[in-house]
Amino acid sequence: IIHSVARPNIMNYYHNRSIHPYLNLPSFVGVNSDFSKSLLIKNGFDLSQIYKIEAQRFNYLIQNKKKINPTNKSIRNSILIITSIIPEETIELLKLFASSNIRFEKRYIKEHPHLKVSSIIQTSIKNFPKFEIFNGTVLDAFEVSDIVYTANGSSVLLESVLQKKQTISPISLSTLPIPAIVKAPNLHFVYDIASLTKILKSLIESSIPKLIIEEENNHLYLNQNLSLWREFIKK
Repeated sequence: IIHSVARPNIMNYYHNRSIHPYLNLPSFVGVNSDFSKSLLIKNGFDLSQIYKIEAQRFNYLIQNKKKINPTNKSIRNSILIITSIIPEETIELLKLFASSNIRFEKRYIKEHPHLKVSSIIQTSIKNFPKFEIFNGTVLDAFEVSDIVYTANGSSVLLESVLQKKQTISPISLSTLPIPAIVKAPNLHFVYDIASLTKILKSLIESSIPKLIIEEENNHLYLNQNLSLWREFIKK
């Protein structure tokens, strides 16, 4: 089953068909969007192997929209950093932030459950400021700041944007992720220290405007009854 974020670099069923003989490929796959379906067909899967399934993460976000909408309180003196399961991407994310030298009263890190970051910071990141590991849920973590700095390939990026957080994410050529969403008024992509420093200063010093985010989800398969999933699990 294809993850909500298509990651060609870590999902073997997206690799070019020329190396298919060397991979353990599934006999059929479930996809939650036309985009994922097109990638699989392009890379050698037959249409008969591909089955549609509902985009459960987006279903959840729509169902719980009222519960997760942020309060009117502005929290700009802190930043929430959400790391990746990929070590290289996480190190790059943290190094970039440390080099920006932007001061926050509080720096929270919500680490991926399968990649602890304290030892990485101690051994690989110079001059990283004091931070606090946030041990609660991602939903709870969003309450600590209006500014979220997240790995580009993290599916939490989508949740952050939909919760109307000012979301910053570095574009990384080392891991080549594909973000779950590529355009929103509160989504800022950065590519070096200068661009990260510029956007952080802008968000800290200026008032954060009220956001109206259009939910363009026609490209995802959505059905609260999960009829596609019911058919899929029968295969």
